[in-house]
Amino acid sequence: MSVDQSAIKLSNVTVKFAGRSGVVTALRDLSFDVKRSEIVNLVGPSGCGKSTCLGLVAGLRAPTRGDVFVEGKRSLSRVTMLASCSKKTC
Repeated sequence: MSVDQSAIKLSNVTVKFAGRSGVVTALRDLSFDVKRSEIVNLVGPSGCGKSTCLGLVAGLRAPTRGDVFVEGKRSLSRVTMLASCSKKTC
């Protein structure tokens, strides 16, 4: 399925962050796509990356590696966009 046919597409997404005892890999090489009007349910135990995944799609978090597309456009985290905007004095 191409990016423009998907409402949401994650491609080889990895998310790492600093934890109390070192680097935590929250997601590793996650790939999936969701068509328009398709219903998706994220299920798993606590700490498996469900909220991290939703944060990527919402633009609240940027992937360490990989791509996130929403409605065919690469999704940038809102934090990245604000940092970029402040440098350009939007």
